[in-house]
Amino acid sequence: MRILLTVLLLLWVHQLSAHGATLHVPGEFPTLQAAVDAAENGDLILVDAGEYEEEVLVSSKEVHFVSLRGRCETHISACSAAKINADCYLDVFIDRCAVADGGLMLSAPFCQVTSCQFENGSLLVHQCWSAFIAQNVVRSGDLEVHVGPSGGGGAAVLANAVSFGGIRIKGWAGAGTNVCLNTVHGSAGDGIRIEGELDLDPLELSSNIVACCERGVVWANSSLSVERRCNDVWGNAGGNWIGISDPTGEGGNISLDPMFCDPAAGDLTLASESPCLPGNPGNGDCGQIGALGLGCELPAEMPESERPGGLFLARPAPNPSSAGVVLRYGIPAGSRSTRVRLDILDAGGRIVRTLVRGAEEAGTSRVWWNGTDDRGVDVPSGVYWSRLLVGRSTEGEGVGQASERIVRVR
Repeated sequence: MRILLTVLLLLWVHQLSAHGATLHVPGEFPTLQAAVDAAENGDLILVDAGEYEEEVLVSSKEVHFVSLRGRCETHISACSAAKINADCYLDVFIDRCAVADGGLMLSAPFCQVTSCQFENGSLLVHQCWSAFIAQNVVRSGDLEVHVGPSGGGGAAVLANAVSFGGIRIKGWAGAGTNVCLNTVHGSAGDGIRIEGELDLDPLELSSNIVACCERGVVWANSSLSVERRCNDVWGNAGGNWIGISDPTGEGGNISLDPMFCDPAAGDLTLASESPCLPGNPGNGDCGQIGALGLGCELPAEMPESERPGGLFLARPAPNPSSAGVVLRYGIPAGSRSTRVRLDILDAGGRIVRTLVRGAEEAGTSRVWWNGTDDRGVDVPSGVYWSRLLVGRSTEGEGVGQASERIVRVR
């Protein structure tokens, strides 16, 4: 059976620690929220196999969730600042997790983390026999994967975007390790660091971007053979390749400016001229390099000078996002019962979701877009636009408009 939890606002902890009392769901408490409400800081909540499709709020306390029944699955989505200690041969699956000002630590025989968003926090996958870590966005934090012991299932670290942090692979793996299609920018330390005795099968390091870090790709204490193809390692102050020969010019490996759209803001999508996009000079036959594709094509937008005073549409946050974004907008002072429309558009200018449509007074408002279209279906990865229309007609004509870009990652 699958256990589905939605956990918000837990406290980040840096290491496994002893827990307090033990609470049982559903034996003692019928719901996860009931157990959380009764729990004290550091308590352990044992969750039996089953379906728990509820949203759980945990604040100002540290709570550990452990699933029972051995080798069962725990699926946690939209969680924040959580620690999962997977006892009794438990596999842990985490998907579409949004973490702000915190972090996530996992320990289990098998760990899978996909399409999660981390803001000002790190993801640590610790002491897993094998791990699958894919399509996550980490800003101002690190992505660390510790695999082992010897003879384990290896690790796949694929299509993750890490800004102002790095990727670290450490430990032992018996079935090979793949580090592919990742983007790393602005780490104050190592961009990608490999260490430990990752034995038996070679490691594949391909189609990664590592740019503007203190050090680029660092090979430390590893006897593992490695296959390196189509990596762009560029502009790293302390060296691009350390502890291993520089393969630039061979196997599609390059050292060219990847041309990020807005790296200072953590936007690591690529400009249309990037050598990391298929068909561009420098790319060869590598195809896309890095986790994120094209992102800098701008739609037509009213010039700032033509917008009425007080009208604004703030930059979506978090952005890029895998879970959802908050959109904040303002209606000019003096406007009374103004018609307002806020839409989400795809890269082709087609409306995929209407979030606001009606009359509003002057002032500021905010709305949440969960990444679905008007039918409730998740939209695919790509570039989208929030468009605010403010005016006297139902279509927003007559006063002004504004738009902001959203990068959706799944």
